[in-house]
Amino acid sequence: MRSSILVCVGALSLPLAAGTVLAAPVAATATDQATAEGTVKSVDAKAGTFVLTVVGKDINIRTNAQTKFLLDGKDSTMEKVVHAGAKLKVTHADGLASSISGNAPKSRPSTPPAKPKK
Repeated sequence: MRSSILVCVGALSLPLAAGTVLAAPVAATATDQATAEGTVKSVDAKAGTFVLTVVGKDINIRTNAQTKFLLDGKDSTMEKVVHAGAKLKVTHADGLASSISGNAPKSRPSTPPAKPKK
């Protein structure tokens, strides 16, 4: 009799435990984020989106108010960091960027170097 009661109580509590586990919300973690490095193909600044080409594949990237922009490791803006031809590193979850970093283009000399004399 006693073992029958224990089996019955155990059988009734199992669905409750399973329901608690199934109903628990899943929080986003850092492992849900992907990193992509590539070249900006096009930009829609008004929409806050751009296309990043990574190894021949285009990825549509979205930004929002929480997206962090870095230029040469310092806080910046989308306008300064994201432009066609820029090489960027983007951390994103399903295309929504959490951080975007790039480097300022190297300045070119204004005059070509002198040719060596023979």
